[in-house]
Amino acid sequence: MSNDLEQLDQAIIGTLRGMARRSRSPSEMFRELKRRLGMEIHVLTLLSYFRHAFYLTLAEAKPIAAFSRNEEREIEDEPLFDELLFSAILGHRSDWEGCG
Repeated sequence: MSNDLEQLDQAIIGTLRGMARRSRSPSEMFRELKRRLGMEIHVLTLLSYFRHAFYLTLAEAKPIAAFSRNEEREIEDEPLFDELLFSAILGHRSDWEGCG
């Protein structure tokens, strides 16, 4: 995972954390990530950004792949997506809160 981290844009990770601090929904973070990285972004890249930004396990980040399994990589059930992911993000808040 550390090799992954070297390839991720730290400014984007900071943006995601800032959005979480302002109680923005994970679906909003997802859309921001797609906007910044391009619409053709691979699901593994999305998973990596969320996992590194919020110290999520692969199991905790799984809704990202599960809820965006369509050609446009759009979230199919935003309320459930937000509920599942936001609780995981908040569960690790003490890990990422002090980070940039």
